[in-house]
Amino acid sequence: MNRTVGGVCLIAGTAIGSGVLALPIILASLGIFYSITLMLTIWLLTYYTSLVSVELSLQAGQGLALGRLGRLYSGKGAELLGILSIKIISYSLLAVFIYGISSVIQKMLIDFGIDFDFKVIAFLSTCSVIGTLSLSMGLIDRINRMLFYALLFSIGIIIFGLLIVMDWTTVPIGMSDGAFKDLRLAVPILFTSFGYQTIFATLVQYCRQDSSKLKKACFWGSFIPTITYILWFVVILVVINNYDPYFYSLMTNSLVDVGSMILKLSQIANITYMQIVIWCLSILAILTSLLGVGMGLMNSWEDILNKGRVGASFPVKVKSLLLAFIPSLFIALVVPDAFIKMLSFAGMILVIIAVLLPLYLLQKIKTNKLHYSILTSKFIRSIAAVLGIVIILMEIINIFYKGI
Repeated sequence: MNRTVGGVCLIAGTAIGSGVLALPIILASLGIFYSITLMLTIWLLTYYTSLVSVELSLQAGQGLALGRLGRLYSGKGAELLGILSIKIISYSLLAVFIYGISSVIQKMLIDFGIDFDFKVIAFLSTCSVIGTLSLSMGLIDRINRMLFYALLFSIGIIIFGLLIVMDWTTVPIGMSDGAFKDLRLAVPILFTSFGYQTIFATLVQYCRQDSSKLKKACFWGSFIPTITYILWFVVILVVINNYDPYFYSLMTNSLVDVGSMILKLSQIANITYMQIVIWCLSILAILTSLLGVGMGLMNSWEDILNKGRVGASFPVKVKSLLLAFIPSLFIALVVPDAFIKMLSFAGMILVIIAVLLPLYLLQKIKTNKLHYSILTSKFIRSIAAVLGIVIILMEIINIFYKGI
């Protein structure tokens, strides 16, 4: 039972992160009803495809990374696609998190009467994370757990505190004008917010290849972030709409960045302890994701630099950290509004990692004895594949045809 709970925490801890900050901004124009429907749809897709990824490792007899699964079931082409996709999404997400945490810290300092340059904050934030990831794995694990528990505690306090002062007489339920544009902009980012697909190799090993425990972990580990996102999104939207309709209208037109939204929430709360908790939540939400993705990318570079040898020396670890973070810092500094843009781009790559490539590899399995009976349905597989392709097409339109 403990490993089931641990698996749930592993998935939920990876999934809950920057989406807490991004979702109120990118879903505001869709209204509450359509946003909740969309979130539940994305949750069902990610839960189903998580079973596909787990099944691939169970059939292999051990938890394997996507690249190795690709080589096992299909060959070098699938292996290369898996490796490249993981690298691209890791750099994209690191850029997102560096930009996001720097923006939040800058706005927080402004709220306390301190004006600091964004680039300096981004550089210092990156150095701090690099310093943390240079510690031993045991220390990093303990730090990450404490940060995640503090994140959940902060979310609970804020939701409870804002619920007390909420006015439910004016609730933004419906969708605003420009429905298709709002929808296609939101879906890739929303899909990224449910991203935990890079941890399946670890999860399968952690649960000792127990298919029942893995299924429960995938269900509850993905459902808890869904409920958290829905509660957070509804509370934030209603509160901002009540207290500052003009700012809410800016949100519906995508004219607000994450730092400005958190600054507004801090002003609305107008209670010292709530303001502090809101700023802490904002930093923790990004920091937990930043450490997780950064550690994964660092480890992948360590494997390459070590050329298959076990264990990494300190110089190798430093080189791996620099290879992971310098390009990401550069992207965060040169791409305007990188938080939302890179989250959207990452959603397109995540579809390959989470949906299309796992479904393709499942087709290559030469046995009908699957651990999860739902995976035998070709109809459901087709629906999942179509949804994945639709998400990719939406992001392609976002990139090349912004006016539509």
